[in-house]
Amino acid sequence: MILRIIVFVVYLILTSIFYSSECYSQFNIKEYFPKKNGLVQSQVKDIIQDENGYLWIATYGGICRFDGDQFISYKTVNGLLSDEVNCITVNDNGEIWVGSRKGINIITEGSIKEYQIEFNDGK
Repeated sequence: MILRIIVFVVYLILTSIFYSSECYSQFNIKEYFPKKNGLVQSQVKDIIQDENGYLWIATYGGICRFDGDQFISYKTVNGLLSDEVNCITVNDNGEIWVGSRKGINIITEGSIKEYQIEFNDGK
């Protein structure tokens, strides 16, 4: 578990520092899910699907959870460290891990927590 966290943190740091170009797909998300339907922002950085079938969409305006009918948004006002989300993943416990330049959040059972990394400096 510790190794997975370290790999995720390294991935987050490298993505935030060295990856500045955008990836664009042929799928026009604005056409299918305009802002009036609940998608907080159209620049999608990452999409995952959790064990319950929800789509989690990371954008530069926060995260949206899509259940097939409606979006639920998560932003800094809800507890995210930054609205500019770079990557998301889901672990074996069903927790959603959110990476941004300002740190890592974990969404579990609808609540957002800040993830703190504790280093043992040998003292």
